Amino acid sequence: MSNHQVRALLAVSFLTLLVPVAGARGEQILLSKYDIDDAVLSGHGNWAHTYSGTITPGASFVNFVNGRLGTYRGGGGTLTDGVIGSTLQTSQLFVTPQATDGTVIRPVITFFLDAVFTLDTIDLYGGDIPNNGIPGELTGVTVTLVTPDLSVVSHAFQTTPFGTVQNTLGSLVNDRVVLGGSPLEGIAATRVILSDFIGTNSNWFSLTEVQMFGNRVSVTPIPEPTSLVLMGTGLLALIGARPVRRRWMGRSSRLTLSETFRNEPQGA
Repeated sequence: MSNHQVRALLAVSFLTLLVPVAGARGEQILLSKYDIDDAVLSGHGNWAHTYSGTITPGASFVNFVNGRLGTYRGGGGTLTDGVIGSTLQTSQLFVTPQATDGTVIRPVITFFLDAVFTLDTIDLYGGDIPNNGIPGELTGVTVTLVTPDLSVVSHAFQTTPFGTVQNTLGSLVNDRVVLGGSPLEGIAATRVILSDFIGTNSNWFSLTEVQMFGNRVSVTPIPEPTSLVLMGTGLLALIGARPVRRRWMGRSSRLTLSETFRNEPQGA
């Protein structure tokens, strides 16, 4: 191993080896929990939802009717219960970008994945409520992926309507985000953040279920810098000790050791 190779090895601070599981549309991802910033508390406009985590009430607002914001942390509920709601009482109502009284409201939903995945599809179910004009009016959303090393990558998407149920305005009530072909394709993530929702009816939009699909990946961490330094020192010591070890190890062991270093790629 050349000195250049050893220096390159010591310069590595963190490395992950990602091995994707093949598949056209990946498996459905278990969303273990989610947080929400600028959530509208249940009951606004006679819409109701559930949440098992901590709810911290925030500012009051008026969007045609009175409402109140809240911060949700550490739980699950309507958005991940596996139920496609068909009533106002089984779908969560949101307000954005501001209420009619001028209050700026920018909901941010952070989903925590049960493992590391590369995502291909996000399905946003607005609620199978054909006698209402709010579900299905979304036209865009920004998706942010948080990687295992806590890097973040974001991209703004236009959504694609899907399903069979239409709202009173004639729009399909569900919206799909396809990550294939975007800057987020193939990026491994442990968290998915949805923000900057575009498309509302009177500043409202609704969600009754969020489903994500992708390929599970395995993550193998390489030793941290301190361990790498020790490893590099050990390699240098091993190289320096080769003439002495030959007398003890014999020819076959010496050839194996020589082949190990000779066969390594040069110029890395």
